[in-house]
Amino acid sequence: MMNIKIKKLFSLAIILGSIFLLNTGFAAQENSDYVQPYLVVGDNQYILRAVTNLAKCPTVQWDSQDPEEMKVRVLGAKIPLRKKSDVIESDFPILTCEMVWPKDAKEGKVNNQVFKRPANEIKKIIVVADTGCRLKGAENFYQDCNEPTKWPLAQIMANAAAKNPDLVIHIGDLHYRESPCPESLPGCKGSPWGYGYDTWKADFFVPAKPLLEKAAWVFVRGNHEACSRAGQGWHRFIDPRSWDEKRSCNDHSNDVIGDYSEPFSVPLGKAAQFIVFDSAKNGSKPITEKDESFSIYVNQFKTIETLALNKKFNIFGSHHPLNIVLPSKKKDSQSEYQVYPTGFTNILAGLNGEELLKSPINLTIHGHNHIFEAITYDINRPAEIVSGNSGSSLEEINNVEIKLSDVQKKLLKIKEFSSYQDFGFGTLERQDETGEKWLFTEFDVNGKALLKCDVSDRTVVCK
Repeated sequence: MMNIKIKKLFSLAIILGSIFLLNTGFAAQENSDYVQPYLVVGDNQYILRAVTNLAKCPTVQWDSQDPEEMKVRVLGAKIPLRKKSDVIESDFPILTCEMVWPKDAKEGKVNNQVFKRPANEIKKIIVVADTGCRLKGAENFYQDCNEPTKWPLAQIMANAAAKNPDLVIHIGDLHYRESPCPESLPGCKGSPWGYGYDTWKADFFVPAKPLLEKAAWVFVRGNHEACSRAGQGWHRFIDPRSWDEKRSCNDHSNDVIGDYSEPFSVPLGKAAQFIVFDSAKNGSKPITEKDESFSIYVNQFKTIETLALNKKFNIFGSHHPLNIVLPSKKKDSQSEYQVYPTGFTNILAGLNGEELLKSPINLTIHGHNHIFEAITYDINRPAEIVSGNSGSSLEEINNVEIKLSDVQKKLLKIKEFSSYQDFGFGTLERQDETGEKWLFTEFDVNGKALLKCDVSDRTVVCK
């Protein structure tokens, strides 16, 4: 009993500490040495990164070898306005440093933080998406970033870290503070805004600190990380590829280069892998042959099909869902709800018909819509999980929970459906030796399990 109490007190201390750091905006570190290390998963490699306000990069010690200085990924800079219509420069007064993980190294140490090389057989994955605090003047929407109950990301990250994952997958939209908070609103008063490092720090690096130091991260790019928004920070801090000034989003004329990334896969076990797809330029309207992204996405989906042939069980990750169940916008609809596609769904339908993504792609995971949904279709199509409820303002739906009747399921060609409409996060845990069976658990902000969903073949069934 005493051990249980101590564990609860320890978890509470972590949460309160994270919230304190968030609310103080790392004030204690503004005028002191600051180094934040983290581990990014790329295409067949791990990259140890660090952001720092020091004059040079920190050192990393691989196993028992002598420490060596990390390499500069990109120097600090204040970027001129991308367009005349922009209203604030992006200021990055920090170094971004990195070093590729040596093949034979078991651990890397930056300052006092030790990172373990991820296991070959991934057993537990944290899933989060849409994490930032939404401040958008164009929509007159200002989330209460200073209120932990209204923006609970620090609590979510602390409780997710307590699950001791092997891997973290962020399904996109890390950055949301695009407009200044009006002085009259205490809920977000004093918040940084724009696309510079102060905003990235408040929206991501500070609240995510417990989880950044716990496991390696796979990042899936969202529309908030497109060049026209927070793309500059994406390429500085997150993108696993080598730094390329033309892809940096600093120059608007190069956006056609900076807005797209080639898909890659992350091994999860003997028979399983996660395929990463950059859908930053996807939209709500169908992408047609007139759009610049049409031919790019067509070629990338062909690459994805080739990648999928390497494993028996494939999980496809894109920020935008292939489809999402939401209240019907049609007054004469037979169903209270409809299945809504996003921009690239019609491209997949043109390539593969109603299957959208060919077997052996078994499951797709997404964010974008700020809700949790698990869908098994009554047609030959991968099962789908939407997990975009990890911090940013929730979907404005009157229902506490979307429930589909048997008649509605038949109309929508859905066999199994579950939803949860509040803040939370998920875990994906391997249930067999090869990685062809998984358990997805949806947790609330306190880390309490709400739904347990068996994932196998092309089905996800929640209880």
